[in-house]
Amino acid sequence: MGGGGRMKASIEKSEVTVRQLEEVILGLERRKPLKPNPRYYTNH
Repeated sequence: MGGGGRMKASIEKSEVTVRQLEEVILGLERRKPLKPNPRYYTNH
């Protein structure tokens, strides 16, 4: 196996990490209370 195989493996690993992050973010969004947070508006 050359360097190309290792590169492909690292790319697949990063894709899995991105998917896990997206699932975590979606979970946090779902867990958030429905009422808006006043601090959210002051920050944006």
